[in-house]
Order: sequence, then C-alpha cells, then structure tokens
Amino acid sequence: YESLPCDDACEQAWKSKQVKKFVACFLLDLAGAASLAIPPPWGELGDVIYAPVYAYLCFLMFHSKTIAGIAFVKEILILTDLIPFLTGICFIETFFSHHKAVAACGIKHPREHPYEGTFRGPAGMESFQAIRSDGKRGSRG
Repeated sequence: YESLPCDDACEQAWKSKQVKKFVACFLLDLAGAASLAIPPPWGELGDVIYAPVYAYLCFLMFHSKTIAGIAFVKEILILTDLIPFLTGICFIETFFSHHKAVAACGIKHPREHPYEGTFRGPAGMESFQAIRSDGKRGSRG
C-alpha cells in the first residue's frame, strides 16, 4: 500500500469509516436473515423483494458488480440467508484486499473508496425513496 500515501489522520479516518461499514454490513445481513423467521411462502417472497435492494446496497458499499451479483444470487436462493455475506466481504476488503483473487472480484482497499454512510446504510440509499416526506414523488418517478 505504499502507492497510497496516507498520514496518521488519513489512516484513522478510513479505519473509523470501515467500522461503520462493518456494522452496516452486519445489519443488512441480519435483515436478510430475518426472512427465515417468517413462515413460508412469505419469507421467501420477502427474499425476492429484498435481493435487488441487498445487491444494490452491496454495490454502493463495495463498488463491485461481481460482488453485487453474488450478493443478489445469495439472497435469492433458499436457505442461504444465514450466511453473513456482506460482513465477510467487509472483513476481506479490510484485511485481504491486496490479494490477486480479491482484486479480481473488484474489491479495493478501503482507502481508495472510504465508506460514505452511517450505521444505517450507505450513502446513495435516498434513491430508494420514491415518495419524499412531503408526499411528492421523487426525481426518479
């Protein structure tokens, strides 16, 4: 990582953002696993609705179409909800982003794209809000 100059303040900034990202990933995985508590067929129907949202949020957080595609497939398949996929990807991004196989999936070091969200999710989620709080339609629809 010598090619990425970073002083102590920069180092501290991306690490604190990565902790927020880890918590957001854990909460998204937990939300996906919640469908297992709902009786069939409603739980799996929830997965069909949640899978594209999960994949889109994954793309916003990791900037990788490959990882987003895998996240979509993972969420849409039956009984794979217990796998903490985003949490694992966050761990891999933080500690193993220098490996060639990880880079081939499009995962970069967090310093290259620091997390710009909160514990509740990544920045960019506002595009999911079709109706704003004032009751008017958003710009997308």
